[in-house]
Amino acid sequence: MGLPKGRTNNPNGRTVGSKNKVSIRMKEKLEQFCNQNWDIIVQDFKSVEAKERLYFFEKILSFIISKPSPERQIIEPINKKLPAWMELDGKGVTDV
Repeated sequence: MGLPKGRTNNPNGRTVGSKNKVSIRMKEKLEQFCNQNWDIIVQDFKSVEAKERLYFFEKILSFIISKPSPERQIIEPINKKLPAWMELDGKGVTDV
């Protein structure tokens, strides 16, 4: 028999900024997996088409860079031309 919905034995809840222990362990496992398989990941990354590389790059960045809060999101439209260092096989986003 549990507590009613919305009620907890800790009325203050988890401390602000404290990490979920399960998430911490999972991130450690993912980091270990990536470290052990990095050469394969790079090889696979190079073997896929530019569109798939961009998708992978976008997904992996979400683990590195946190998403801005709604009040900090950019409102103006994004320029579709990538900087030269981000170009995919000499093609911009609009060319893929």
